[in-house]
Amino acid sequence: MTPAPIRWIRAWTAYRRIGPLWAALHRAVPEIALCTPAARLRPAFPRGAEFALYRRIIEIHDGQLALRPYVHPGVHTWAVATAGRPGAGGNAAARAEAACIAAALAAAEAGLPYRAGPPVPYAAHQVQASIEAETAWLIDVTEAFTRSARAATIGAHRPGARHLTPWQAVIRHC
Repeated sequence: MTPAPIRWIRAWTAYRRIGPLWAALHRAVPEIALCTPAARLRPAFPRGAEFALYRRIIEIHDGQLALRPYVHPGVHTWAVATAGRPGAGGNAAARAEAACIAAALAAAEAGLPYRAGPPVPYAAHQVQASIEAETAWLIDVTEAFTRSARAATIGAHRPGARHLTPWQAVIRHC
């Protein structure tokens, strides 16, 4: 068993590393926060940091669920098709997930839900069986989200509700 101080440091580090993704989702969907900003800054005890990390993971997943109406059904397919291209480096699945999140955030910010049918039941990533594995996945997605040209370009793009071609062009050229 890992000593408590090491667990606390790992949990606090992971909590901070997934912060940019959480912050972007929180700006779009403030309701995902389960506690006040002041309470989030108090994981001072070993269990507090682990609990804060667990809550942040849950809040990220809640944000992704809340943004489902804004996910065009083709975005995941387009992102996956280009995420593994030569020279891209890193985790292709995490880059594709980051691009999907960026696209949903852009559509939500523009107030453009995808209206052609019910929300997309897309599950680009199966939730891992352990907190450690899910944390590692979300760290990869956060890094891709903050560093990927594709995610940044899609996030800056303001989609039209019925436009398929602009999404394809943005993802293809990132």
